[in-house]
Amino acid sequence: NMYALNNACNTVLSQIDGVNFSGDASAKINTLKAWCYWWKGYAYASIGSMYYSGIIIDKAGIGSNNYVLHSEVINQSNLFLNLAATTLANITNTIVYQDMLGKLIPAFCQVGNGGVLTQDMWRRNINTMLARNILENKLSPFVNGNPNATITKSSTSAMTPADWNSVLTYATNGIKTGDYIFTGRSPAINYFF
Repeated sequence: NMYALNNACNTVLSQIDGVNFSGDASAKINTLKAWCYWWKGYAYASIGSMYYSGIIIDKAGIGSNNYVLHSEVINQSNLFLNLAATTLANITNTIVYQDMLGKLIPAFCQVGNGGVLTQDMWRRNINTMLARNILENKLSPFVNGNPNATITKSSTSAMTPADWNSVLTYATNGIKTGDYIFTGRSPAINYFF
């Protein structure tokens, strides 16, 4: 399902610059691009965190049998998450942005902690995902009270002081109380799960 999500985003990204939008086309295009970059980053984070290796495909409708290590997939996730943040920074028309994002997020997902994120909220969500990508994909074993425990023959590298500093920086600038997040819900009909 993550490869299908990635391909759907690739398809949108391959077509978006050819669409003639009314009104503030730049804000609409950048909102859609940020949406696709976010979900590509999410998909690669999921694949890279669950599997030893995965496939990186960033063009619509193509296949590949070129597997790369999970660390490369996580790097691709980080690339797209950062691209989403950069793209969000280029949106100056917040009214058009909010309207577009409100149409992309199903109404039944705009409840509780789900809702139309401000650009700042979305950037904090991105920072939280970047911190998660480090924590989820590095080793920091703590065995029987020993914080210096090690795991041999692992394909996952150990947490370094620089990694911990990055996590701290991202987390400090991550999701805050009251921020909206992207949520999935299951209504009585037409749900996507």
